[in-house]
Amino acid sequence: MAPVPLRRRQHRLRTRTVRPPRRRGLLDVGRRTRAERRRRNDVQRLRAGGTEVVHASRPATAAVRSATDLVSYGVNSPPAVAGDRAFVTTFVEVFCLATDRDEVLWRGPETKGIQGAPTVTDDTLFVNGGGYTETPPRLTAFDFDGTERWSYESGVRSRATPAVGDGAVFVTSDAGVHAVELETGEERFVSDAVSHGWGSVAVADGTAYVVDYRSSDERRYRLYALDTADGSVRWAAETGPARGPPVVADGTVYAVGPNETMLALDAEDGSARELPNRRAVPVACTGDVLYVTNGGTLYAYDATTGEGLWSYATPEVQVSDTVNQTIHGVTPVDGAVYVDAADGLHGVGPAE
Repeated sequence: MAPVPLRRRQHRLRTRTVRPPRRRGLLDVGRRTRAERRRRNDVQRLRAGGTEVVHASRPATAAVRSATDLVSYGVNSPPAVAGDRAFVTTFVEVFCLATDRDEVLWRGPETKGIQGAPTVTDDTLFVNGGGYTETPPRLTAFDFDGTERWSYESGVRSRATPAVGDGAVFVTSDAGVHAVELETGEERFVSDAVSHGWGSVAVADGTAYVVDYRSSDERRYRLYALDTADGSVRWAAETGPARGPPVVADGTVYAVGPNETMLALDAEDGSARELPNRRAVPVACTGDVLYVTNGGTLYAYDATTGEGLWSYATPEVQVSDTVNQTIHGVTPVDGAVYVDAADGLHGVGPAE
C-alpha cells in the first residue's frame, strides 16, 4: 500500500516561544533551578506517548519553534532523523515530517503492531511491525518518499527496534534474533539463542549484542554476543534487566549487571568487571564520555578512567497521587545532550 500524502490543512500547527534559560556551562547543569529545568528546550523532539512533534534547533535556548499535531491516539516512539526528514510511528503507521518547516510529507502505509522506534540509514527507513490480529509481523524497508523497498515476514511477534550493521538489519522476536540482508530483505539467519521479543540489538565489529530474558532459567538475564555472519554464539554472560540495547564502544560492552550495578564487558570474550558504586543503566557513549541514568538523573563518566564528570537531575512530575521522575531517552550530539524526561525535554549544553 502506498503512503498517503498529507496536505497542510489536514493537521493543526501551533507555535510558541518561551524565554531562554540563564546560560550555563556543561558542568554547571546540575545546579539549574526547578523552573529552568521545566522549560522546553530548543530541539526537534517527540513527546513520549503524546500526539505532537515539536520542531526546534539548538540546546542553548528554550524557544519552541512549532508543534505539529498528528493523531488523537498518540505516538509511541522517539523520532528517527535523517537529513531534512524526521520519522515517527504510531501503532499502525509511519509519519514523515520535514525538519525545516511545519509539514507532514506523507503518512502510511498501514502496518499495525509497531511498538519499537523506527531506524534510518542515509537513504532507508526501517520499521518493525510486530503483528496484530490479521496483520502478520513484518519488518519493512522504505525509501524516504515512502516507497516500499522490501518486506520481511518473521511470522513471530516482535516488539523490537531494528538495528543496522554489517550489511544486515537485526530484530528480535519471540523465536530468536532475525538477521535480514540490508539491500534485499532476504533472511540471513535466525538464531534461537535469544527468545525475548522486547530485546533490541546493538551491532559492532561483526558482533550483534542482545540481552535475553527467560523466566524458567535461574539466571534469567543473559547477554549474548552473536556472530553477524551466521548467528553463532561467541559468548554469553549473566546480566540484569535490560531497558534498551547494550552500549558498545571501543571494545567494551556496557550493560546492567545481576545486582543492577553497571557491568563493563570485554567485547571479545565477555569477561566482565563490575563498576563500583555505579547503580545505573548505560544509555550512550560518544567519544570518551559514557552516559548512564539512574531514575531521573543523568550521569556522565569518563569512559576510559571511570571518573565522574557531571550529573543532571530532572524534576519530579506529579499526576494525581503518583509522583514520577523518569528519563525516557538520552541523545548526545556535538556539544550537547538531549534528555527526554517525564516533565519534558532538556537540552544540556555549553554556554554560548
